[in-house]
Amino acid sequence: MTQAQLADARDKAKNSRDGAVKAVRNAWSHVLFPVKTEATEAGTPFDLDHLSLQAKDRANVPGAVYEKASAKGDGIIKEAIGAQTFSSLLAPLWPEDKPHLAVSDLAEWFAAYVYLPKLRDRVVLETAIRDACAKLDPAFAYAERFDGATGRYAGLLWQKAPSEPMAASAVLVRPEVAVAQLRPAAVPATAGGNDVDGGGGVPWTGGDGPTTTATTTTAVGPTPKSQPRRFFGSVEIDPVRPVKAVEAIVNAVILELQRTKGTKVTLTLDIEATAPDGFAEADIGVVRDNARQLKFKGDSTGFE
Repeated sequence: MTQAQLADARDKAKNSRDGAVKAVRNAWSHVLFPVKTEATEAGTPFDLDHLSLQAKDRANVPGAVYEKASAKGDGIIKEAIGAQTFSSLLAPLWPEDKPHLAVSDLAEWFAAYVYLPKLRDRVVLETAIRDACAKLDPAFAYAERFDGATGRYAGLLWQKAPSEPMAASAVLVRPEVAVAQLRPAAVPATAGGNDVDGGGGVPWTGGDGPTTTATTTTAVGPTPKSQPRRFFGSVEIDPVRPVKAVEAIVNAVILELQRTKGTKVTLTLDIEATAPDGFAEADIGVVRDNARQLKFKGDSTGFE
């Protein structure tokens, strides 16, 4: 064969392969997935539902399936789940006689139980747990592990989001169990002295003698040191990921401060931006209008 014939044969072979790939890809036209709803017949584990799939222009079939089933498409696969929604889903799964529940078991249940939402991965589950733990009235606490020998929880957190990634032995703990472990031990009452009446100012009659009053003298210790009543702090926030930075500050500082009863927290956001060549007039107008609508303080907001 001449060089021209070889080149022509290679082109035809390539076209044939491309045609075969396209034919196979076009054959994948349905995504089947299990569902269990109120309409599912009694005694039936689940029903099969489907999504129509067009994968002709996709690089690969799995990628097309995920895009169709994810939040970008029909929302079958959840890329996020709210803290309140997660807590409501957890309630019927948690046996009443169990003080804690392993996070690893939850991950398996969400993957196996048809009636639970289909989560993208374990990161979605752990994010929902963190958000739920950080609430002021969480439905559960978090612990890194349960020590069967002592019956106590290591790394126990209440009203605080755990760090990432979560430990393989992590467990969720019922609120009453967590609070019982975190509650400081009661201070025993000081035993009384050898006073006849056990207290001061109580009348006592000894035999036939006159009525007397037995008194006790209590030693007065040093005046306790007054506790700090105000916290203040300033921190730079990453402008690229401000929401994540603010969330970390709220969980690590604000929520901890609010543990003290009656605490009033005031948050003020200071913004300073500098442009070497100056800001454009159009941008200045937009920023001023937006700042006015967002109720920025006029005496501390402006350009210079």
